[in-house]
Amino acid sequence: MNTVENNRLSKNEISFLRKLQLKKFRDIESKFIIEGKHLIEEALKSKSYSSNIEFVALSNDYHDSELLNILAKKKIPLKFSSAKNITSLSDTKTPQGIIALMRKRNFFLQGKFNIKITVLLERINDPGNLGTILRTCWWFNVKNIFLSSGCADIFNPKVIRASQGAIFNLNIFENCCVEKELDILFKSGFEIFLTTSHGADEITTCDLSKNSKNVFVFGNETSGISPKLLENKNYRKITINSFSDCESLNVSSAVAVVLGYVRLK
Repeated sequence: MNTVENNRLSKNEISFLRKLQLKKFRDIESKFIIEGKHLIEEALKSKSYSSNIEFVALSNDYHDSELLNILAKKKIPLKFSSAKNITSLSDTKTPQGIIALMRKRNFFLQGKFNIKITVLLERINDPGNLGTILRTCWWFNVKNIFLSSGCADIFNPKVIRASQGAIFNLNIFENCCVEKELDILFKSGFEIFLTTSHGADEITTCDLSKNSKNVFVFGNETSGISPKLLENKNYRKITINSFSDCESLNVSSAVAVVLGYVRLK
């Protein structure tokens, strides 16, 4: 195997990687971990992240020669250790024996006022929900995502895993001031749609195709969109048509329904 660097993973490096399980340390170091073949391949394919892989750590008995050859061709350092050590760095129930140390990207919103569909998430604090929403946005080619404070950390391992690599392909603006950002977008010609289950127009009654630029806002899993936003007369409240007496949809499912409906219009 021709590798640029074929080292043992040191005790200090293992300690460093373990600390990255904490958001505080990820923020301080501007680094995070991804795990498994699929996510590493997605990072390698990403224009934004392919150059942000510091090294790949893998167990001594890792056998995927195809992936190892790709890493070698891209001159990404490999660091080997025991299966026990690599497993101790894993966040999954069935570790694959390979992880990568990544540098964070400074997300930017290039052309955010020229995008037809934008999603804003307010206080989505469940990592699985957030990751699934990001994956859904990627599927529907919705690239600009605003996250309010109180949302789960996008570099949380559970978010990354649920996103299936979506974070490598989206423009994500974190910790935004929701009221300020929506006001800017509204004044820039976007129509703002607030998704709620009460006092709203059914989405099938809305002619969304007539609007050149739309923002869809989805709120917290328990409390929904904040009352102050719902009171804003400039924004339109919409709801998903229900066909039973089920009280509500999971927010990640709601995002999929809304974006699917909009893309099919």
